[in-house]
Parts: sequence; C-alpha cells; structure tokens
Amino acid sequence: MVSHEKLLTNNRFLVFFGNDSSKSFSFSKISNIQNAIEYDTIVEGGNNLYAHAVQKPKGQTETIILEKGVRLRDSGDKKGELVPGTKLANGLEIIVLQKVVQNDQTKVCKDKVARAYGFNSGIITKWELSPFDALGNEILVNKVEIVHTGLYEIGAGKYDTYTIK
Repeated sequence: MVSHEKLLTNNRFLVFFGNDSSKSFSFSKISNIQNAIEYDTIVEGGNNLYAHAVQKPKGQTETIILEKGVRLRDSGDKKGELVPGTKLANGLEIIVLQKVVQNDQTKVCKDKVARAYGFNSGIITKWELSPFDALGNEILVNKVEIVHTGLYEIGAGKYDTYTIK
C-alpha cells in the first residue's frame, strides 16, 4: 500500500499557452483531461472465436475544459485572449506542482514540478459563464472549451530547472 505522502495532489497546477511561461493564466479547475485512441474491431473469417482491436488514425479531436472564477476587476487579466476562434498554434501546457519541504527544521516548502501535460495545437470553441441565480450565493465562473490535437505527457526533463515565481 502506498502512503499518502507519496501520492500527488490535483490542486496545485499552472497553465501555459505555448512555450512561453510568461503567457500563463490561473484556472481553478481543468476537466476532460484524457487521451484516447480510435480503433476498429476485426473478426477473423472461418472460426470466429476472437475479435481483434486495431488502432486506426485519429478522425476526431479531443476537448479540454478550463474554468476560473471571474474577478471583480479584470484590469490585469488578459482580456480578449480566451475567446472562441482563438487559435493556440503553439499548444498548451499544464504543469502539476508538488510542495516539497526544503528544510526539515524550519519546514520551509518549495514548489517542484511533478508532472506536465500538453497538446501541440488547438482552438477555443466555446466561452461560457455560469448561470446567474438571484437565489444562490455561488462564484461566477468563466468556462473555456478548447478542441485540441491530443493530450500527451511532457518529458520529465523539460521542467527540471524551472523556477516557480
């Protein structure tokens, strides 16, 4: 059994658009994180005891959904960059962080890149706000849907020397 200290949490992450770490956005939730293949099922002639799955070329794109709370004042926000039709020619990267104790006596912690995922290109297809509800007391959420070429895990060495600001 694995102790809980060795498991990675899903609540500390960064999102970079393209290869530029200065072009980052803060999101509170990322969903539909997956990668799948398309396949055909082939049944042999004669004695049909077995069906074989054969991978076929990708015919459909995949979708990822990014969510963030709407701030009271969006003066520092990058307005107009997350609108439908915006192409992400250089893709997107999601960096998963892990808090690491640097000094056992002082319990000073530092963020370390634990995993990284990304896709090569995509396009923003949908922008949505959460519903307005006069009877509720929930945070207004901005939701962005991106259709992309396929998610993959980025090699561990790329972010070995990256410093979290």
